[in-house]
Amino acid sequence: MAIAIEALLSQNITVVFDSLDLASVDSGKLKTLRGPGSQAAVMDVPDMIVAIFPPEPMLVQVGDKRIRMTLQGASEIGRVPLWEHMVKCVELIAKPHPLVVAYGFNYDAMVGIEGVSATDILQRLFVGQITDIEERLQGQIQMVVPRLKFQKERVSYDLILEPINDGQIKAHLNAHFTTPNQKLPSSPHLRSSFLDQYRYFEETLARLLDQNAPC
Repeated sequence: MAIAIEALLSQNITVVFDSLDLASVDSGKLKTLRGPGSQAAVMDVPDMIVAIFPPEPMLVQVGDKRIRMTLQGASEIGRVPLWEHMVKCVELIAKPHPLVVAYGFNYDAMVGIEGVSATDILQRLFVGQITDIEERLQGQIQMVVPRLKFQKERVSYDLILEPINDGQIKAHLNAHFTTPNQKLPSSPHLRSSFLDQYRYFEETLARLLDQNAPC
């Protein structure tokens, strides 16, 4: 059986604050977050500021004590330096800056599988005695969408695997970090961690879904 990430659907960095007053965010400077020539559309909607930067597009959402920065569409990991833009975006908040209580990375990918049905492999991995469960349900299981929350060292993970068709699984990974010093790490640190966590995502998918992969 062979598996491979066919497309990276989205990549995201999210920063969580102890509080966030939208009036403290400079919307004018947000428009030029990617440079003076960027043509961002900035909208103030109830309880949120939203900025869209072409051409990828890159979406920035400020609200609910968070800054969410998402690159949408099939794009190479790290091709747009989200870590740099996030550090700059946090600096747009008027001083004194609110405390950073956590940050996280999110990845969505389409995984191709050959040699076995995507539904069958997820049922075999996560359901066990499926006939016994179906007897208790008094129905036939059509799909299994496992969600795994787990801890590895100081990182909390949330992994979701959803079969799309016989040969594809949509995979989502959230890697969540708390901030003991209540500050966002530097841009180089964020870059290294962002790319490392994506590699862990790839390796984890291989270990879970490819029975021939080493543990």
